[in-house]
Amino acid sequence: MKFNYKDHIILEDERTKLEPLEWQHMDELLPIAIQYPDLLRYSPSQFGTETALRKYIEAALKQRNKNTRYPFVIYDKSIGKYAGSSSYGNISNANQRIEIGWTWLDKNRQRTGLNRHNKFLMLGYAFEDLQFERVELKTDSRNEQSRKAIEAIGATYEGTLRSHTLMSDGYRRDTVYYGILKAEWQEIKTTIFGNISSPKTPKIDQRKQLIHRPFTYKITKNNKLLVYRDNRQVKIISGKAATDFLRLAEQADEQTIQLKLAKLTGHYKH
Repeated sequence: MKFNYKDHIILEDERTKLEPLEWQHMDELLPIAIQYPDLLRYSPSQFGTETALRKYIEAALKQRNKNTRYPFVIYDKSIGKYAGSSSYGNISNANQRIEIGWTWLDKNRQRTGLNRHNKFLMLGYAFEDLQFERVELKTDSRNEQSRKAIEAIGATYEGTLRSHTLMSDGYRRDTVYYGILKAEWQEIKTTIFGNISSPKTPKIDQRKQLIHRPFTYKITKNNKLLVYRDNRQVKIISGKAATDFLRLAEQADEQTIQLKLAKLTGHYKH
């Protein structure tokens, strides 16, 4: 199975839910960023202000659209609140490897078991659903808390890349790399994650998926509807169907418009 950045992936168990990061999560995450501005102390991203968080989310969404990173927002079911973020990145379908990282959590939710549940879900999806051979994790060599957390989930230290990443303060950090192999997963799952019950089946919402691969359209002088996707024309619609769509488009939101275009072109049949 190939990883598809266009999929709307939801990973969930009894404790946590990871869903794709969207702009709508800004208001939920901002209080955490303001209260704990040092959460990304060892990351090259700036953090701790509304402007910084807006840039962080903007960068994450752009990276998803460019197929370089898939950011999640973390929802802690035990308190009914969003608690942070994590991502897949550096994904190679050809080489069947994926990285888990870009992780930060509200300090009040650290050491509560939430991160273990998140990592269990993300590792399970990588090894069992995608059938990938390798998961990578990395962190600043100075970040002892992160290194201990990575080692605690069974990852093997694989080396240090010196002067690897330029930080926002001008410091060049050494980056330590860890890995978990598919051949190691079953033992890790049984021992380290043995007290976590099996997760719910991952969900991929086709309706949400449409937003990240949108349709566009044009109206001709004779009121024909030309529908495009990936810069290619996929359908010419005329008559009542075109008229009805134009009426809908005048007042509907973007997701409703995308769903309607998907149905008109045969890309969505539910």
